Amino acid sequence: MNAKTVLVTGASDGIGLATARGLAKRGAQVVLLCRNPGKAEQARATVAREAAAAPPEVILADLASLEDVRSAADEFLRRWERLDVLINNAGALNGRRRDSRDGIELTFAVNHLAGFLLTRQLLPALVRAGSARILNVSSDLHRQSQLDLDNLLDPPRYDAWSVYADSKLCNVLFSYRLAAGLSETGIRVNALHPGVVATSFARGSHDMRSLALRAARWTLRSPDSGAKCSLELATSDALAEVTGCYFDENARPVRSSASSYDSDLAEALWKICESACGCSFDPPAGDA
Repeated sequence: MNAKTVLVTGASDGIGLATARGLAKRGAQVVLLCRNPGKAEQARATVAREAAAAPPEVILADLASLEDVRSAADEFLRRWERLDVLINNAGALNGRRRDSRDGIELTFAVNHLAGFLLTRQLLPALVRAGSARILNVSSDLHRQSQLDLDNLLDPPRYDAWSVYADSKLCNVLFSYRLAAGLSETGIRVNALHPGVVATSFARGSHDMRSLALRAARWTLRSPDSGAKCSLELATSDALAEVTGCYFDENARPVRSSASSYDSDLAEALWKICESACGCSFDPPAGDA
């Protein structure tokens, strides 16, 4: 990973921080995209202690704000010419209904829409890298989704785990659609399941499922273990040409849910995201 630049969202703790540490150890220039300035500085210091080459850098942004996402992408493009790996890792499960700054249901806004817009804005740097990789951290919970596009941005009834599962299915649908659109560019796009990891995930939810998950933390995978798949997909020469796939926690390609292969559903979701972001996203069919 020497001389390669990697951007990791949600990099202040958990899987994102473990991923950033692993990439820095391998010699990458790691850019941490974080929301909280204090936690971002702690993460930067942690990654810096293990960096084999360039020290890590930080970009601050609240992924619940489309304006912040655009500003973060603009800052990256000002400071770096190319982006070799983009890891859309940030995600959360919210116990109660909340809306983003843009009036969009918060789980969908952070877990999917922010990654959609960030990828779109950073596409020039990804294309310039020549053989960039985009990784979208999803979850096997996407298999439980009963996605209703008509109510995606503003669900009439709120269930924390349902909207989370929907956002993770959106990650997979987006990955497959983007992989097809970028197939001629040298950019590879994949989605992955990191496993069930002992992190701060679901800390704001108090339903029985969330409480049971927190009670069983000691049986869950560590953040370092949860980062294994992202690190393998970001660095492996054997996977350099693999695109449009879904990987399990052991970095093995597996089938995702039946609905994730619905191209009409993916196209409709794409249009919704374009409208919500107020922009078109037309991946180049060849060299840009």
